[in-house]
Amino acid sequence: MFRNKKLMSNDLIKIAFIRKPHGLAGELSVTSLTDFPNERFVEGAQFILDGFEEEKEPLTIEKSRAHKSEFLLKFVDLDVIEDVECLRGLYLCIKPDKRVELTGDDFYEDQLIGMEVFDPNEVYLGKVYNIQIHPAQSHLQVKKDSNKIDIPFVKAMIKRVDVSESKIYLSEDYHAY
Repeated sequence: MFRNKKLMSNDLIKIAFIRKPHGLAGELSVTSLTDFPNERFVEGAQFILDGFEEEKEPLTIEKSRAHKSEFLLKFVDLDVIEDVECLRGLYLCIKPDKRVELTGDDFYEDQLIGMEVFDPNEVYLGKVYNIQIHPAQSHLQVKKDSNKIDIPFVKAMIKRVDVSESKIYLSEDYHAY
């Protein structure tokens, strides 16, 4: 199964978008970008700010709660609205080695970058160099020498993704595309 971690920047994985302060006591309203919010937004969890111009210590969650379709987070040592107003519009991030370990056939989309792609006859088509995210479906952008192709990343087109071998095998339906 495809786990969408569509927002990566500077080797950081964006976990939440900071919308705005909530109240006067330093709480922030954030939009979750993770498939695992109940595991991420817990007391003691640490985040790196992406989009902040200077090096900052990681932010540590003091308390959190769900609120409508958002989460309200209170961070250690950020106790008043003035402490958090400057964080509006930034992202809470983690390093790739801190993400949730997936099991079985699950993988993160950034793991597809660099994978070799093979057609239904196991002919090498190239390597994935980018993933285009579209509302209806994502597309793998594959390159071999100077040839580039886009392949819809949908079950009908993908026979198997072998993360351990770093290979993607296309289904028989690929020829119809």
